[in-house]
Amino acid sequence: MAERRWQVADPAPAEVRERFSGWHPVAVDLLYRRGIAAPEAAEAFLDPQYDAAVHDPFLFRDMQKAVDRLVRAIKKRETITIHGDYDADGVDASALLYILLKKLGAVVDVFLPHREDDGYGIITRTVEMLAARGTTVMITCDCGIANRVDIARGNELGIDTIITAHHAMPAELPDAHATIHPLVPGETYPDKGLAGGGVAFKLACALLTEARKKFPERTADMPIGWEKWLLEFAAISSIGDVVPLLGETRAMVKYGLIVLNKHRRPGMRKLLELTGHIDKLGLKKPKEVDSETVAFQICPRINAAGRMHHAEDAFRLLTSEDDEEATVFAQRLQDLNKDRQKAVERMMLEARRQVVDERQDERHAIVVAGEDWPAGLVGLVAGRIAEQFYRPTFALGKKDTGWVGSGRGIPEFDMMTALNAMPDLFVKYGGHPQACGFTVKPDFLPTFRERMSVYATTVLAQAELLPTLRLDAEVRLADIGWELHETLQRFQPFGEKNPEPRFLARRVIVSSADPVGKEGAHVRLSIRGEDGVTRKTIGFRMGEWATRLTPGDTIDVAFTLGTNEWNGKSELQLKLVDLRPHVP
Repeated sequence: MAERRWQVADPAPAEVRERFSGWHPVAVDLLYRRGIAAPEAAEAFLDPQYDAAVHDPFLFRDMQKAVDRLVRAIKKRETITIHGDYDADGVDASALLYILLKKLGAVVDVFLPHREDDGYGIITRTVEMLAARGTTVMITCDCGIANRVDIARGNELGIDTIITAHHAMPAELPDAHATIHPLVPGETYPDKGLAGGGVAFKLACALLTEARKKFPERTADMPIGWEKWLLEFAAISSIGDVVPLLGETRAMVKYGLIVLNKHRRPGMRKLLELTGHIDKLGLKKPKEVDSETVAFQICPRINAAGRMHHAEDAFRLLTSEDDEEATVFAQRLQDLNKDRQKAVERMMLEARRQVVDERQDERHAIVVAGEDWPAGLVGLVAGRIAEQFYRPTFALGKKDTGWVGSGRGIPEFDMMTALNAMPDLFVKYGGHPQACGFTVKPDFLPTFRERMSVYATTVLAQAELLPTLRLDAEVRLADIGWELHETLQRFQPFGEKNPEPRFLARRVIVSSADPVGKEGAHVRLSIRGEDGVTRKTIGFRMGEWATRLTPGDTIDVAFTLGTNEWNGKSELQLKLVDLRPHVP
């Protein structure tokens, strides 16, 4: 990994601290850096109340139009098809709408594209197939906003399309029956940061409100507030798609995690058994499912389905109402995730070799490719290489239609602006400023390499390509106690724009350094501060420090604060983010 510079944030100004008399000083600093400078706003952030935080779904200007069309389809027994995406956002968005529509008695089907065969978004072939199957209403989940031609074909075939999406705007919008998208020019909905699952949830809320009026007999067991049971899907979507966990999304994720921890759905319950969060025998108390659990345990397994086989495996898990079926699909996702890990490690070895052999680490952009690299995994490779070398990175695998690639950026480089500068090279492309997907035309890979290198050099010529580790506060080991831990828990759920707080402790003495884990991949340190206080630490994927450090060494450590559970007891534990020898 590229060497990182450490940057400790300035504390909140004195006038802000005065407003927060009696508050923990670290909490005040964290709130200030999140743009919160008054106790009233702080309480709303730390303890969001659902009804106060979420907005009326009918604030979307096309929402009534979408709901009216769905009500008519339900009444007339028309076939409604949900067209989702193959990632955790798209699959969970599809699952929550499917569950609601089924409960309302709709004739509903789901189509999830195959990553290799269909690619991202809607394609004309799929639209024609759905029309032949009798679909008259299509709801997109986490896709569709860039599929103008394909939706036009649907119009010709008698399919009314309701778009629910959140991606960047194309040059021309599709002529859909209704578009539920927070970023559409002129859109009146106040929250612009919803994930695809968040947008789908707003449609579900609006539809249920109308259904209670139009179908009282079908909604008798769905009282006001029932829709909150769908929040677990919105939470997984929002965390998985790395949208800002602020405002309405923060509230949806917070309450979605509460639902997840009730383990009501067989599929998620079985998946959590495999991750070790639920004891199959029921002898141990379940571990809490938090945003980290979702990001690093649940989402990778859901995504593994679409990456390695078909997203339908994940959809079947999420919507299953049968324990035996749920067990089968949970194990399938577990196995696919293991296969994914092995495949990515092989690809990473090849990618790193390309970077070193071609001296791409000396350039402003990195392009790596493998003829046998699966399209579903190139994004993971691009992300890891970008993190290791701190360069915008593009990873590609070969298909008959061309080279299918994914890109991952750095803050100094906008991926979509880069692709927009060379549209003639692509069959199709799309994405966000920091992540993109694309297909390079056959035989155009060398041209793409050259032009991207020239473009990146122009954009980044004055940039210091060195990653920055931003730390929230410098503390002494004596400052780290249960009071601080409880204070930090109020900032949960952590995620984009609300990261887990990171701290710096300088001049700590190494008491012991031991390798742990398979092949010593991790390191466990015991460290002592100048105040004599000792703390235990764990550094994941930092095993090389077990041989580089000896007792008595003085180091600086960057860390987050967590706990370690052992034999029913809980103790504070520092989770290392980085460390370096102390320089006086």
